[in-house]
Amino acid sequence: MTKPKVLFIGPLPPPYTGQSIAFEVVVKNLSEDDRYVLNPFRLGQSNLGFFKEVYTLLKALILLRYDTVYFTCSRTKLGSIRDVIILFFVRIKGAIGINHLHGADFQTFYESLTKWHQWLIRKSFRVVTKSIVLSPNMIDQLSMFHEMEKCVVANSYHHKFDFKEIEKNWDSGMIEVIYHSNIMASKGILLLLAAFQKLLKNGHLKINLTITGDFISDYLMNSDDIKARFINKLTEIQEEYPENIHYIGPVDLNQKVEMLNKSHVFVLPTFHKGEAIPLTILEAMRSGLYIITTDHNYLPEIINKTNGELIKPNDLDSLYTSLEHLPSSTSLAEIGENNKVIASQIYSEKLFIDNVADVLNLNGNTCLQRDQ
Repeated sequence: MTKPKVLFIGPLPPPYTGQSIAFEVVVKNLSEDDRYVLNPFRLGQSNLGFFKEVYTLLKALILLRYDTVYFTCSRTKLGSIRDVIILFFVRIKGAIGINHLHGADFQTFYESLTKWHQWLIRKSFRVVTKSIVLSPNMIDQLSMFHEMEKCVVANSYHHKFDFKEIEKNWDSGMIEVIYHSNIMASKGILLLLAAFQKLLKNGHLKINLTITGDFISDYLMNSDDIKARFINKLTEIQEEYPENIHYIGPVDLNQKVEMLNKSHVFVLPTFHKGEAIPLTILEAMRSGLYIITTDHNYLPEIINKTNGELIKPNDLDSLYTSLEHLPSSTSLAEIGENNKVIASQIYSEKLFIDNVADVLNLNGNTCLQRDQ
């Protein structure tokens, strides 16, 4: 069977988000021609840059020959118009669309639209024969598309986590906690700072917190506001406990691998409305960390009492208690080793790429699906 010619349309980093990182992994492994990889409507562009991207997108959709368009659907009004334009040309070319949904808020976005806008999206998506979701329960996000095949493909950690492992130090008596994600209000970073400050003030000094990541706007605060709030609270804590808390800033892949491997506990107290299956949790599992995150959206599908703890979303007391009553070092080590095994079996990059290739019919196989 001849492989279909695939046009890939989606976000490439920067900024580094779960969606942009996953799209980059897909195109690096499955695209054979750079002309067939488009990154339209990048953040932070000038008006001229925006129109150049529109021109490039339309030119590719009109002139290139393709059988399939793989795209990451938007959950914004402007982005949805982009999707409608893309799928219009997919229909004209007699091609098919394959959608990859990365967020937990598509249904909420769809329900917020006018009836006319909803109709336009449903009509446009008729050429989308398959959609990829990250977990079985996410299939319900696309319930408005009755004829579409839904394929479950789990996210993955980067393959470098398989080849660089560092033995953790349990002898110092210090517990190394790490927050690695974009620094956004809805990721719970201010809550974490408050809980950690309370922990230190109550005499729990055998614990360090390392924070990495860049400042990103969300629906609660813009990047300047969250940066100011974060730096003020961080400075306040460091004045009294300079050895217990550190902010590193954005890190590259090699730094991330090393820092996660040296840590014992990963904390992500997110209540972000679009949170689905964060890559950072999968990376932390593969690095052998105990996971603290929230009982929010689809996170209970990957975290339970065997590999960490689920806390209440946006709840200071719940977060504080989880940090105050961590398991013993022996238990943390055992749970971490179990997380390594789980991650390598379910969330490897190779498995992710093979499954996406199956959905795109590049391997001649079919996707995992659930009947509607």
